[in-house]
Amino acid sequence: MSSRIDTNKRRVWIGGLGFALIGLIFFGTLEYYKKEEPESQSLSVDDPRRFNQAVWLAQQGSDADENPRKLMLEDLQKNHFKSGMPKAEIIQLLGTPDSPFQEDEEEPCLNYRIGKWVPAQEGEGVFRICLNASGGLDHFQIQQE
Repeated sequence: MSSRIDTNKRRVWIGGLGFALIGLIFFGTLEYYKKEEPESQSLSVDDPRRFNQAVWLAQQGSDADENPRKLMLEDLQKNHFKSGMPKAEIIQLLGTPDSPFQEDEEEPCLNYRIGKWVPAQEGEGVFRICLNASGGLDHFQIQQE
């Protein structure tokens, strides 16, 4: 009788372990396929939404309403910036800001013109890259000025 109980317990344990293993394999496979490739890799090379440093730099000082920079902002933020990124690296990537911040500003930001952001409003859009106390990337803002 005792060996029959032991055999049943063993079967339950083996069945439970097998079920758990199948669950791990299923959910592991599901997570693998849920991983997305970075946005910039899924955008074609010619897609105007993909960050293109040469196009960005060519727009320095431009006051055109339809500045191609504004199309690149999402890819730029998602795939090219990292929190705390030093100011020098940001400038190396984007070039000299269109309007530099003053050292005495409450929140130092690098300002890049992006054309008219809100078409019905006057003024141009500015992509502001705000820095933390140590001079690294803190956050982004888009303002209509």
